[in-house]
Amino acid sequence: MALQYGLDYPDGVKGLVIVGSGARLRVHPDTLADLEEKVRTGAEFDPMAGYERVAPEVAVILARRRIENGLRARLNDLKACDAFDIISRLHEISLPVLAICGAADVMTPPRYTEFLGSRIAGARTVVLEGGTHQVHLEQPEAVNAVIEEFVFGLG
Repeated sequence: MALQYGLDYPDGVKGLVIVGSGARLRVHPDTLADLEEKVRTGAEFDPMAGYERVAPEVAVILARRRIENGLRARLNDLKACDAFDIISRLHEISLPVLAICGAADVMTPPRYTEFLGSRIAGARTVVLEGGTHQVHLEQPEAVNAVIEEFVFGLG
């Protein structure tokens, strides 16, 4: 959403911070099919999945929210991601951009972040070792420090 906002309203912000994202976010068809089946059948799911490296007190809150939102919201989120593609417009982004990801992110791997850095003039990329798709939750101090430096550099 931030990248799209930067394209649509470049005068509305001073810069963009992108965490665990990319210019095209294809979702594996098996993942979508599995979620569709679980939504259709009302199957159980593990609300803690993916939060193994997150502080337990935070993971519990996120899992509760995941349950409250339900699988249909997750499916809709992933379908929106799967349809997202602004690769051909990246060169239009003229804002300062900070793109962060975890080195072990399999949903939006470092190559997505590096691609953003190579296609957006002046973009800064940061890949945090040991981080996954939840790097902002796993390493909040490191992520916040990088963001703080970026924001203060905007003037």
